[in-house]
Amino acid sequence: MYWKIGESSSYSVEWAEELWEKRIFALGPQKPILNIAAGACQPYPDFAHTFLSDPRCVEFARKAAAACRWTSVRDPLASQILCALGVEHEALPCAALHAARRTNFKGTFGGVVGVNLMPLGGHFRLRDDFDDDVWNAVCQALVKSLRKYHRLLFIAHDASEKAFMERYRGEGEVIFLSGSWRDYLHVYAKSSAVVSNRVHGAVCAAGFGRPTVIIGNDTRLMIGDFIGIPSLYAMEAKAGQVVDLIEDGIRGQKAEGERLIHLREESAGRYRSAILESIFQTGRATGTSSMAKKSGRTSGTKKFALASKAEFCSGSFQDLMLTLNCFAERWGLRRLSTTLEGWEYPWFLFNAFDGADWSQVRLLDMDSDLNPMPWFMASLGAQVELVGKRGMRTAQWEEVRRRTGLKVDWQVPSINEVRIPEQCYDVVTCFSAAEPCPGQDTMVAEAAKALRSGGTFLISLRLRPPSRGLSLPWRSSGVLTIKKFTQTIWEHPAFGVNAENPGWGLRPDDILVEKDGKCRFPGPVTAGAAVLRKK
Repeated sequence: MYWKIGESSSYSVEWAEELWEKRIFALGPQKPILNIAAGACQPYPDFAHTFLSDPRCVEFARKAAAACRWTSVRDPLASQILCALGVEHEALPCAALHAARRTNFKGTFGGVVGVNLMPLGGHFRLRDDFDDDVWNAVCQALVKSLRKYHRLLFIAHDASEKAFMERYRGEGEVIFLSGSWRDYLHVYAKSSAVVSNRVHGAVCAAGFGRPTVIIGNDTRLMIGDFIGIPSLYAMEAKAGQVVDLIEDGIRGQKAEGERLIHLREESAGRYRSAILESIFQTGRATGTSSMAKKSGRTSGTKKFALASKAEFCSGSFQDLMLTLNCFAERWGLRRLSTTLEGWEYPWFLFNAFDGADWSQVRLLDMDSDLNPMPWFMASLGAQVELVGKRGMRTAQWEEVRRRTGLKVDWQVPSINEVRIPEQCYDVVTCFSAAEPCPGQDTMVAEAAKALRSGGTFLISLRLRPPSRGLSLPWRSSGVLTIKKFTQTIWEHPAFGVNAENPGWGLRPDDILVEKDGKCRFPGPVTAGAAVLRKK
């Protein structure tokens, strides 16, 4: 578990010395130690930068990865932490999803909705502003609304939960409590749907194909993101919203059940393969490697090419896109296409920033609109500023900033009002666009002025190839040819990419996506990208 909450952290907990230092760190990686379904726990909402701000937490995460032959993570926050450190891992649904596979139980719905409520909406009081009265009102309204449509079965996992739910139990309703974990499999399997504070109870129910809603008070509620289980923060949950989610799940139970069972079996196969490979070292090296190496890249190489088909389909690329899209969906940003855009974001992170210290990065993003990537970088610790165009959805940016608390600022000038400070930024990004300013020349010049010496300029393009050159599909400003790309971006004097100064970037003749080993996207779309260092 990765956490940093005040003085409590992964490395300072009482069992860290006996379990990690004396055993796991001492034995791994010579012994086949596997870190299965690692998770993160912070007050909700919180992000990777809190954990990464503590050097001893960073050291702990690196040592844990180095000691284990394989690491899987069960939630997006844990994945964000390891992505920021460049640590190899796999993003998989929580292993509790597979508890149902221990049984042959095929029973139909029992006609009850399972309800699990905890006094604090979770295990611990992690935020000072958690209001017990508000939470009590949510619980009262929730059970009252659910009771209108369904019989309720209260499911307690310990005596304190049983005592708490007594205040909500109606006449004739039962609170289930057992000292045997096996008894809970039967109870969750027979529920029509489940609302749960206990995240593993919710995941167990999902493993039986049951519609489930998680309500929590810390980032463990995001355990449902890799599974597709809706989850809500206890202080923001509304009874009507939860009931609607439950009703939608029950109405579509057949399709939802099939989806969950398919995910369970598919992920079980991935768990099985990874575990067997790790134990018998078939195709899997001992210890850890960086995400760049896992995807077939080596950071700092002189030449970069576009992602190959094998790299595009690799676990590291796909897992990072899953993490990015979970982040986007939770905070109301644009979901990224895993086909058309699935190469560029992993390509940049693994090539240019594998294991970077994001707390030291000041980043300027051009023309992102609701692209989640700048916000994701802010969640890792970067100081981010956005430059947009008139008409962009700054109201959504305001809402994302309010909900997340991330330090992201912006300006939306007219064409002639750009006020970008000179030589102040470590990174300038321009994702999936060619003309964030009035033209490519202006955009590249602005990026060059904004960057400090040694700073990095990232640009990616999505274009359509006509008979001569490459035209921009959504604009009418003419044709961007390979020659113009070379002159405007690759050979810009600020970046000095030449034989003597290798720089970072894409060779001009590599911007077309070829059939022989390169990844061709659906339709007549081609792509190019560059990672350039300012002189």
